[in-house]
Amino acid sequence: MPSRTRALDVLTDAVDHETRKAEDAFVWAHTAKATNNCKHAGQVIGDALRACTIRACGVTELESVCCHDRKATTCTLFVPATPPETARRLFRSQTEQELIAAWPTLGKLLRMLRRARAEDLD
Repeated sequence: MPSRTRALDVLTDAVDHETRKAEDAFVWAHTAKATNNCKHAGQVIGDALRACTIRACGVTELESVCCHDRKATTCTLFVPATPPETARRLFRSQTEQELIAAWPTLGKLLRMLRRARAEDLD
């Protein structure tokens, strides 16, 4: 029985690890310095180009109005539209099916863990 308990512990640890990786990636995707993530990003002007509502993107009026990802990565006034705490709450509010759809490895580990726990109960 000790090896069975050890297997459950290993699977549980793997699920926890994969969940943390997924959550960190989700938070990063929603807070990374990119035009789509900026609180000050206005309407879409063109392909990957958005208006900067505070005109902080350049030294001339024309440059300052337009923002793209390359500018966003160096912008000192960048503010994520979704704060990290909010992104973590969003991640944690997802259903298990949504998580599994985005992270198939997590789904496989969860199925393995459920199967192992069910066999343990038998």
